[in-house]
Amino acid sequence: MIRASNVLFEDITFDLNDAQPAELAFEFGLNFYESADFTSQADLTNGAFQPGTSLFGRIAPKSALAAALEFSVGKCTVEDTSISQSLDILDQCPVDGTAFQFRDLQSDQSAVQFSFEGFVFPTSADDTTIDVTCAVNIFEVKSQFSFYVDYLLKMRSYDQR
Repeated sequence: MIRASNVLFEDITFDLNDAQPAELAFEFGLNFYESADFTSQADLTNGAFQPGTSLFGRIAPKSALAAALEFSVGKCTVEDTSISQSLDILDQCPVDGTAFQFRDLQSDQSAVQFSFEGFVFPTSADDTTIDVTCAVNIFEVKSQFSFYVDYLLKMRSYDQR
């Protein structure tokens, strides 16, 4: 069974030579879908995903980014906190053996979609909850000067039963 709730980790750092022209606030959501068409959000309370099945994730800003900004997903990690085990499924490039792939691009202004094969760790309990955490980088488009705001979002992704 998958149990989901967006849990935002608010560790945003911003430094542009101590000059910030406007207040910046970013909030992103990580949601899972039933299939690769990303039209029906998965009901994560009914055991929709089991190890070995494909998980379809979509990261999107909760409100539109300014036209000059875009974001990318640079790292995603799957973790079972009860046994202190984790595995990067994306670290700038997809990690071998995880079947991680982007649907279109790794960066966009409106949404980044991806999939990977669901799994649990060998020593995970039958009813464990696996967390999926992704780092989002926000940057200025078409500028010789780029700034990066790292935004880490966490999704309580699935409860294996």
